[in-house]
Amino acid sequence: MKLFELFSKKISGNGKELPAPENGSPVVPESLFIDNSEPVDTSTHSENSVPAGMEEVYSFLLADYEEKGYNDALTNPDTGYRDDNIRLLKEEFGILIKKTILNFEVQLNELEFHIETRSRAGLIDLVEELKARRNIIFRKLEDIIRLKQEEGNGAVERMVLSYKRGFMRGLAAITKSELIRKNI
Repeated sequence: MKLFELFSKKISGNGKELPAPENGSPVVPESLFIDNSEPVDTSTHSENSVPAGMEEVYSFLLADYEEKGYNDALTNPDTGYRDDNIRLLKEEFGILIKKTILNFEVQLNELEFHIETRSRAGLIDLVEELKARRNIIFRKLEDIIRLKQEEGNGAVERMVLSYKRGFMRGLAAITKSELIRKNI
């Protein structure tokens, strides 16, 4: 008989007994089945899954490398470490440039296919629109190639100088804290 008594009692999520329903149907708390919490972004985009574009290149160049250099100096105040990190930054930028160029080349190939097939179909207005898009991508590709060619100066040099300045600030901070600690 105890088995049937177990099912006859209605228990809420917080362990309290629920009142018996008037029409005999079981009372199920809404919180048991409905999640009213804020949605959480569970999408995971890896670097390889998102095609690189101009925005990614410029955001990479404009990132705060001074702060990174400062933190790296506090972690390891060695100029060899600094030089290795500068080389890594340049390599990461080179990879991003190659990825972006490849992305633009893929887009251009797709556009060429659509221009060709839509021209044969006689869709003149659509072909003109596709040619305009192709020209925009060509200009972006030229900008990326120009950035790749000026790797030793220009925007890349700004990134390197910013990192070095931060690293030097970090070294200075270490020295100052040592002097203060030793009361010199």
